[in-house]
Amino acid sequence: MNIQEETYIILGQRLLLAFDSKMLVDWAVRLLVSGHESESLIILAGLDNESTEEREKYFWKSIAELDIKITMTDSELVEYYVIKVADDVVKGNRKASSGLDIMRDVLAWSGYDSKYFQFYELEEDVDYLENYGGVIFISGLDKSNKDQFIKDEFELFLEIQRLRIDEETTQKAICADCDTIAKPILKTKYQFKKPFKFKAWFCGNCGSENIEHFSSQNGKRKIIDRIKNNP
Repeated sequence: MNIQEETYIILGQRLLLAFDSKMLVDWAVRLLVSGHESESLIILAGLDNESTEEREKYFWKSIAELDIKITMTDSELVEYYVIKVADDVVKGNRKASSGLDIMRDVLAWSGYDSKYFQFYELEEDVDYLENYGGVIFISGLDKSNKDQFIKDEFELFLEIQRLRIDEETTQKAICADCDTIAKPILKTKYQFKKPFKFKAWFCGNCGSENIEHFSSQNGKRKIIDRIKNNP
């Protein structure tokens, strides 16, 4: 066990709404089992039925006694925890639905930061699918492939973080006709049936409608593959 990593993970969890201070007790137990020891850590490991205030007190005393250095900001701690969650989902060590529940809290805590926004529409559609049997945003998502779809989204998230893909790139689309990755253009289209006028996205380079946005899983994969093959 890496005591620094375990501590960063629990600190990231601690910032989210669903955090239960009993997790601090579990953290202490894991550290003791792995051979780390201090007076406050031993006390914390036995506080199953105590208040959050009491657990917090001995948690911070344990941090000081074990000389654990905290150098990350709150945002960095949450990101560190999210990477761990994503990795666990991809490896099958955590249920896909559990990972998505955590991302709901992360989105709320972060003020819907663009870094995590790819989970917003997915979370909305999974909720709608479970309650009403359909989806709003994502075509191809259904009850039979829901868990795999969530797992794939976490895998793509890890790739985005690993490649340090910036926000500007996430606003782009890849064109099947001219093979360009560019920011799409929203134009008005007309037809001889209702709605007679509607908006559609076109390639920012050649004007084709045959594009896939980064917001879709296929779009992400194609753009990620291009970045990996043309660093």
